[in-house]
Amino acid sequence: MKRFLSAVDKTIEVISATITIGMIVLVTLQIIMRYVFKSPLIWSEELARFDLVLLTFFGSSLAMSQNEHIYVSIVVDKLKGNCKNHNVQFHGIFNILRCIVCINEYTPDIASM
Repeated sequence: MKRFLSAVDKTIEVISATITIGMIVLVTLQIIMRYVFKSPLIWSEELARFDLVLLTFFGSSLAMSQNEHIYVSIVVDKLKGNCKNHNVQFHGIFNILRCIVCINEYTPDIASM
């Protein structure tokens, strides 16, 4: 299982790097087209925005899988032993439930656009 998750993480890292390079090229092309040729690309800003959203989600999943997601640890650092482990498990389950609620809540709004 660890090999599979490691492969998934590596794949997400490669996809994220590709999206980042694509965004750099796209924004540079947009700047050149707008200020040098006076003919901006219509679609480039939307694609860059979509790429940024994708990059946010991929980066967030990588941070969660490597336990490097940002959090306030004042209370967690004071816990000991099993309490600390149970707290981490509780927050993992809570985040999964929160994601499910967000998907169920906002999917109809996106579909109606």
